[in-house]
Amino acid sequence: MNKILSSILGYKEKFSHFPVKSKLMFIILSVTIICILMTVVAFSTSGIINIKKQMRDDLSITGTIVSNRINAALVFRNNSVALETLNALSANQAIQLACVYDTEGNIFAKYYSGTRSNTKCPVIKSPRIFFTSDKLQLYREINDTFDQSLIGILYIESDLSRVSSYMFKQTIIALIIMLIALIIGYILAKKLQNIISQPISMLVTQQGDVERYISQGSLYYTSPNELTKLEYLMNSMCKHMNFLEHEVVRRNKELNEVIKNSVSTFNYLTNEMKQPLESTLAFGDIISSRAIGDIDPEYVSYYNDVYLNVFYYYGIINDTMGFYKNHLRSVRDGVKEVSPNLLFGEAMSEIKTEKLDFLNDLNLDYNIYGCDREEILLDKIIVKEIMHNLVFIFSKYIKFLGKSDLTFKINLTINNDIEPKGLKVEITCADFLGQDIADILEKHREYQNDVHLLRAKLQYLKYLTTYNGGYLDYGDDLRRMSQVVMYFPLNKIDVNNDRSIFQELAKKKIA
Repeated sequence: MNKILSSILGYKEKFSHFPVKSKLMFIILSVTIICILMTVVAFSTSGIINIKKQMRDDLSITGTIVSNRINAALVFRNNSVALETLNALSANQAIQLACVYDTEGNIFAKYYSGTRSNTKCPVIKSPRIFFTSDKLQLYREINDTFDQSLIGILYIESDLSRVSSYMFKQTIIALIIMLIALIIGYILAKKLQNIISQPISMLVTQQGDVERYISQGSLYYTSPNELTKLEYLMNSMCKHMNFLEHEVVRRNKELNEVIKNSVSTFNYLTNEMKQPLESTLAFGDIISSRAIGDIDPEYVSYYNDVYLNVFYYYGIINDTMGFYKNHLRSVRDGVKEVSPNLLFGEAMSEIKTEKLDFLNDLNLDYNIYGCDREEILLDKIIVKEIMHNLVFIFSKYIKFLGKSDLTFKINLTINNDIEPKGLKVEITCADFLGQDIADILEKHREYQNDVHLLRAKLQYLKYLTTYNGGYLDYGDDLRRMSQVVMYFPLNKIDVNNDRSIFQELAKKKIA
């Protein structure tokens, strides 16, 4: 033990005298070799375990096949058939020996490879499969096919050539990888040496010059030229140290500036997102309050502008708010009375005349049921918004499919027999059945932005209907969407009771 410690300490003492470059090179290459060796050992161990498991499985399957084929030969005591079956094992070069024993322990048939002619069959052991130092052995019972009685024992012996071949290949691969890693490590080490050792070498050189001038004698007797040179060296060393210090300070300031700019950008984006989101929620709160009454035009105009600005910010341009505002003012002033049929007809005509190229050839076939009584206008406005967006969504899918002759079946029904009385909207496009939108988008990646737009609109419509007590069902994540079903409750509103709540909420949002 003392000799080992002394040898280690002696090696450490010798290593301490090596140059800094040699130490860096030795450390980098040593770490590289150790990491590669550990990786190779881990992969090789895993590979050997898998190969041995595969060998066990293969030999077990071979034993099952041979025992089934040799079953009849044992029953009828036909050695030639058993020997012929065993000779078929020659196709597997790894199998060195195979023996068949009868119930009394005598050898019934025997197979051996060309180089194992003098090999004797081993003593019978319990049925199992196991590895030894140089081979894989299998003992398997052979049972009668009819009564499952024991009629013999099968022994198969295989060498470990597959393991040896795998280890040889792994060694070659490890050596190649290690050689490549050493070359790369050497190149990187040389670059790191130049970066790290350059300032150290400069300081050591200057220190050596100073020590040499001092060792030549007292500074009092040093010649003026030598004193000047010594002063120059000291000043150079101080300037270099100051330069390094200023460089560190400068880099630190640059880093702080980058962090500051990043934080400012993040805060700016957060504020830009916050305003439209809050405005959208404010508009949704006022719409969901369902108070018509005497609405101040200032409130209507304000939330009209907010709505348009919000959806323009997210790339969703919707020009239906002017339609809403005109009808709100008409009802407020008592100028116009709108029936459900008229409102839905105007909505459909506006959709058909929308300035979108892919809607020019769109065929809309819609039916209206149960619309023989007047309803609250605000409900119809929300229904019109929903219908407009749903047809917009389906028209986008026409663009994806490259078709323009699809016909939409739209049924609008007001249910008077259930409480709460509600409006049921069904939009069906039979030509979409069997079409997988995800596969289409995979082929046309230029429509990915349109998909995000459709998702945003569907989420908005789903929020609008569920917030007011309804539901919107459009299938599983836009896949195979051939029908949209929406139910929206229509409730009577006491205008006198809700007017003050509406105006108070509107003033609060504007403030």
